Amino acid sequence: MAGGFRVAEWTVEPQLNSLERNGQTVRMEPKVMHVLVCLAEHQGELVSKEHLIRAVWADTFVTDDVLTRCISELRKVLNDDPKQPRFVETIPKGGYRLIAPVQRSQDSLLAPEQEIRLDSSARRQRRALVATG
Repeated sequence: MAGGFRVAEWTVEPQLNSLERNGQTVRMEPKVMHVLVCLAEHQGELVSKEHLIRAVWADTFVTDDVLTRCISELRKVLNDDPKQPRFVETIPKGGYRLIAPVQRSQDSLLAPEQEIRLDSSARRQRRALVATG
């Protein structure tokens, strides 16, 4: 979901690492945004910790603590309570689930599979530049 989308009352702009609500913009770390995008792509479904770690930190070894910190930061931005979640639900020993409604922005021009493919090819290009640079 490389284009903009809405999560409940928030407008999400992944390319800008920002969320907007009621005219107020909040910036997020890129990895935190990537976690939100991954959860939004699977809205309502359980997304395992392993899946999130593979998707967000593909070529890096990280522990669950890094993911936990990202989820905590995401909840802080969304003003979400882990005990009574409105956005991100923790599934004990399983992972996380985005329970808020997700709506793709009207101005998104690409089909979802094209957006994901573009995101993946950009990641490959970055890796190639790092390897050759």
